[in-house]
Amino acid sequence: MSFDLFDLTAKRAILSPDAVAFEDLNSGARVGYAELDARSARAAGLMGEFGIRAGDRVALLCRNRIEFFELLFGCAKLGAVLVPLNWRMPAPELEPLIADCTPGLLIHGHEDADAAVALTGASLPVLDLDDSGAAGYAARRDRARAHPGRERWPQDETWYLLYTSGTTGQPKGVIQTYGMALANYVNIAQAMGLRADDTTLCFLPLFHTGGINLTTLPALIMGAQVLVTPGFDLEATIDLL
Repeated sequence: MSFDLFDLTAKRAILSPDAVAFEDLNSGARVGYAELDARSARAAGLMGEFGIRAGDRVALLCRNRIEFFELLFGCAKLGAVLVPLNWRMPAPELEPLIADCTPGLLIHGHEDADAAVALTGASLPVLDLDDSGAAGYAARRDRARAHPGRERWPQDETWYLLYTSGTTGQPKGVIQTYGMALANYVNIAQAMGLRADDTTLCFLPLFHTGGINLTTLPALIMGAQVLVTPGFDLEATIDLL
């Protein structure tokens, strides 16, 4: 029996195009589901301009932000593998991870620009999410040709890699497949009674499964709204509640 995923953002763009997918609590920016699909398709096209193809890895070093999910879904459309890097780790600790996953592109936010520069050297292309010029992510994404995507996302295919040290030795890349995303969605939705008119807060770091899967990705599959904040703030969270 196949448990492949279909193109999640493309389907949401049909089912609820005007519903709000994301709101960035810092900037107030909102992105609907149709716009999320369009951005993800252009993000896939942009990664393709860097030579990224199916099976290639794309390293991402940034704090919580909407663009993280554009790139996550863009990788799915392209068949590439996203590798979120732990921004709490200094560059020397990230270097073995880069050597292990051998990404074809490193994308970073302004908070982690120094670490990105230290990691890239001369051989690894780099893209700045916060460069507001013509060479920055947003401008290049908006100029890119939208990738047509893939009708099916195979259940046993790797979607993203999360590095964890476990208990001993060097950090290990833990494979996260499309089938695992689907199973997590079913479990979270059943356990929490998740509905399309719910709102969830994305504050856990996105280099960790908690930030992606509890409960942001299930909410997006359901068509709910996700509020994005860089981290946890007690008073702000109480005000939001």
